[in-house]
Amino acid sequence: MEKDLKGYLFYNEVEFPKTHNLAVLIGMCANINPDFLKYEKQCKYLTSFGVLPKYPNELQITDDDAKTAIRFAEEIKEFVVNIIQTL
Repeated sequence: MEKDLKGYLFYNEVEFPKTHNLAVLIGMCANINPDFLKYEKQCKYLTSFGVLPKYPNELQITDDDAKTAIRFAEEIKEFVVNIIQTL
């Protein structure tokens, strides 16, 4: 999903920082298309899933957390793909 957001920014010729922070990336995408703002909360939630698995001793993800993360990621990916296809 991070790559989808970065792909959208790249497609729109926007330079982006080296970051895994999805909230930062979605904010940059929203500067191009405000419709991205509807996924701001989901991106904040998902950001921890990109960092915590690298530190398994700190990882405490429930099945519900994983299902929610997958649903959010799929929704955002579908949104980005649809936006790019309509450009």
